[in-house]
Amino acid sequence: MDQGGGKICSGNAAQGKVKNITSFGVYIQLEPGIVGMVHISDLSWTRRIQHPTEIVKIGQDLEVKVIDSKPNEKRIALSVKDTEPNPWHKLMNIYPVGTETEGTLKQMMDQGAIVSLEHDIDCFVPRGKNGHAQTTAWPDFLGSHACGRRQGPRQGHRNGTRQAFLHLRAHPRRW
Repeated sequence: MDQGGGKICSGNAAQGKVKNITSFGVYIQLEPGIVGMVHISDLSWTRRIQHPTEIVKIGQDLEVKVIDSKPNEKRIALSVKDTEPNPWHKLMNIYPVGTETEGTLKQMMDQGAIVSLEHDIDCFVPRGKNGHAQTTAWPDFLGSHACGRRQGPRQGHRNGTRQAFLHLRAHPRRW
């Protein structure tokens, strides 16, 4: 895509300014008259983001990577997370399967709990059939990493509770 003498091509890095924020992503002005979108899933490698306003503000300057450019459709797909190396390979060395670590309960849901670990990692602890978190299997993790709770999240646990967790499985298909 050639706009005003500048090239916006897939794979290139670019600087832009946040122009609009929606529940599903962030619109970034790359050049006057040229706006691309960062989908909420492309904002962070490790954090589960409920709404983009958790990490960006209107008017903020951002470095982005152009994922896809479709000039005929006037669409530009951008990524913030792809401006940095994928951290999961390094994190798998820090949290190998079988590692016990301490985490903080971030959010309880019907399906399980979101737990924050060090290194800005959020992981999903699914609820088992008995109402407690599973400790033997993991259907999925929000980013790519999974950890298991030694004792399941109970209704009495509140956000901010710290407890030991055991990393049981990772899902490399999402890396």
